Amino acid sequence: MFVRSLVCLFAISSAAAAANVVVDAGPCARRNCPVAIPLPPGHPLAKGASGGAGVVLSANGAKVPGAILPSGNGSELLLVLDGIAAGEKRAFEISAGGSPARDAIALSADGDRIKVSAGDRPLTAYDPAVKTMEKIWPVLHPLYGPAGAMLTRAFPLDGPPGDTKDHPHHQSVWTAHGDVNGINFWALKEGHGLVHQRECKQSCAPAAGRISAALDWCDASGKKVLEEQRTITFWATPETARIIDFDATFRATEGDVKFGDTKEGGLLSVRLADSMREKQTGNAPPGKIITSEGAIGEKDAWGKSAAWCDYSGPVGNATAGVTLLAHPENSVHPMHWHVRAYGLMTANPFGLSEFAKDKTIDGSRTLKKGESWRMRFRLIAHAGGADEAGLVGAYRDYAGPPSAELR
Repeated sequence: MFVRSLVCLFAISSAAAAANVVVDAGPCARRNCPVAIPLPPGHPLAKGASGGAGVVLSANGAKVPGAILPSGNGSELLLVLDGIAAGEKRAFEISAGGSPARDAIALSADGDRIKVSAGDRPLTAYDPAVKTMEKIWPVLHPLYGPAGAMLTRAFPLDGPPGDTKDHPHHQSVWTAHGDVNGINFWALKEGHGLVHQRECKQSCAPAAGRISAALDWCDASGKKVLEEQRTITFWATPETARIIDFDATFRATEGDVKFGDTKEGGLLSVRLADSMREKQTGNAPPGKIITSEGAIGEKDAWGKSAAWCDYSGPVGNATAGVTLLAHPENSVHPMHWHVRAYGLMTANPFGLSEFAKDKTIDGSRTLKKGESWRMRFRLIAHAGGADEAGLVGAYRDYAGPPSAELR
């Protein structure tokens, strides 16, 4: 194993010594901006990096940590730009080895769970276990934000007895839909479906970590309905704005798959901590819902389309929030938001008749056998409210990131 590690390190070192990359900020200034650069097939940087490899990107005397991670189409070079001016082009030399990263990502196994940390704090854990009438899909739980504050409700997975007990199928951060070929993959009701993990791979370097899971959506008898390939990328961004990317491809491998028109679902869903809810009791300060279109509160935001939706509120002794951003190239666009005053926020493009309260509208979509859909989202766990989080710029970085040329 030691000899193999030396060989891998030498391969990466030799390749990196001759490589550089030019990053173009484009028309906007960028700060703490994730960048993923596809590597051509067979590129030397990818050799020996199947589990992730660290590289150093040097420019103008400064060093930036980079990660070589497997991707769906091969491998990528990932880095976080801490700051670059509008119109600036910056050339980086790539060399082997790890560069210190204050918010370095680390993945560690805990049985079937994968714990994720950023810097010296836990960020979340990926848990693929499923059990009938209890937990029917993989989840990220818990989700921690600034200063280690827990931003998702603990119930029903764990937590203090004082947590609200409504909607036990709202479990931290998850993906689900209430009508897939008539099968319920949303609520814990008799006959519900289960999302089983078939395979899981992980890769990591200080700049970023990645979990890639092959999932089978099955009916109650275990018969497969569709397949999903889910990739979750964790970026080494500052604690004030942790960034997690979700990239899911749904494939109709068994036959046609119809995602029914129902509000009960979310291709990315979050149940916020009770203290962050918009609807509070007594004198507790309320949380706040806001979308990219300026809708404020459940009354204005529920069921409406927007590029992003943010939910922020008191947690511990501070204010923090979670934002979900929908990629503009999603196969279903625009995104609608099933967001509630009691702490639920989901990205749901299918429940249009219920959102519009008009049964003549059909928001269902069908994947024909052999077809696939790709859906991408970004989650930001941030300090402060939406204004402090700079979400306009954050969405710009996601929808139109800096371009890069590998040389």
